[in-house]
Amino acid sequence: MGVLFKNQFILTKECTIETAKIINRKQRIGLLIMSIIYIIAPIIIFMLYGFDWNLLFVCAISILAFLILRSRITNKVGLQLYQQQSILHHHEPIIKTVTVFEDYIEHHSGNGAQLNIFYDRITYAKKASHFMMLMYEKAVIVPIDMSGFTKGTSEEFEVFLLEKGIKVK
Repeated sequence: MGVLFKNQFILTKECTIETAKIINRKQRIGLLIMSIIYIIAPIIIFMLYGFDWNLLFVCAISILAFLILRSRITNKVGLQLYQQQSILHHHEPIIKTVTVFEDYIEHHSGNGAQLNIFYDRITYAKKASHFMMLMYEKAVIVPIDMSGFTKGTSEEFEVFLLEKGIKVK
């Protein structure tokens, strides 16, 4: 079996922040919903009971806190992921290589770690702005740089995943 696709890139903070966006998607949606509830609640209470400065103040502060937390949680988690990877790689550049074969994918890290990924255990694939993330066994996210293909293209890889029964969202 020959190599069908090959992808290599240096892991950056931006990549780990994109990974964090995917990891924390449900929390971010929850915080957005809470913000909307805190916008609607004072309007309903005002219509039913009249204006209340205390309620308006509490809701305004809560909305502000939810929106700030929603934007900062991704950066914080992304930077923590990057720091963990940096320590594991002895503060050297973090080189990731993904090699795609017909039956499996090999993921190599610059520190010598290797993971064999079988297609039937990929939970989902998601495209971010510059990366595609493969979720493996609901526990491991494997980033693939859309511009880092040294063999094949990102479009061809996406078609290949669809042929393997993996829908890219």
